[in-house]
Amino acid sequence: MSSTETRRRGGALTTLLVVLTLAQVITLVLLLDAWRSAASHGASVGALPAFGVLLSLLALTAYAGVWAWRRWGVVVIGVVAAVGLVTDLAFGLPPLALLIRVALLAGFFAAVGARWDQFR
Repeated sequence: MSSTETRRRGGALTTLLVVLTLAQVITLVLLLDAWRSAASHGASVGALPAFGVLLSLLALTAYAGVWAWRRWGVVVIGVVAAVGLVTDLAFGLPPLALLIRVALLAGFFAAVGARWDQFR
């Protein structure tokens, strides 16, 4: 990444993209580990871990799209974020974790909105 791209993207958007992408990678690793652990102990895993892995992979693809200035990436992140927030609420994500997620996503969408005309 050149300094020109960083300035064009801005420090806030760059930082949020990096933080959100790293958080998504960690989430994916934890999901895969939980899925593997349950399967290795003969537990029925069901469709929920597969759904979580699919959402994580979709989010990572979308973050790559946002990094490349693609509007479809922003739209996909919006959909994944909405589905993720609903499932977080349904499965009882702790309030502090939910608040952090909402704050990061709000910052992300605000930073994207400030540069929306640069997206293709």
